[in-house]
Amino acid sequence: MAQKLEGVVCRISAKVCDEDRLFGSVTARDVINALAAQKIVVEKRMVLLKEPIKEIGSFQIPIRVYKEVEPEITVEILPE
Repeated sequence: MAQKLEGVVCRISAKVCDEDRLFGSVTARDVINALAAQKIVVEKRMVLLKEPIKEIGSFQIPIRVYKEVEPEITVEILPE
């Protein structure tokens, strides 16, 4: 599972209000749905997102597979 997650890129489209600020935020649930679209199933507790993402950009998010095994995926937030 860790090897499968290494180097994965998820692209999530979100509504933008001011320049690079999102109208709302991207949460762990959005990351889970984006991974599911790529046929990768993870649970909410596995996504180590410290706080919701509120701006456009590229973010490294660790996914806890096992204790001390946390490969990072890239989440790209794109404007709708």
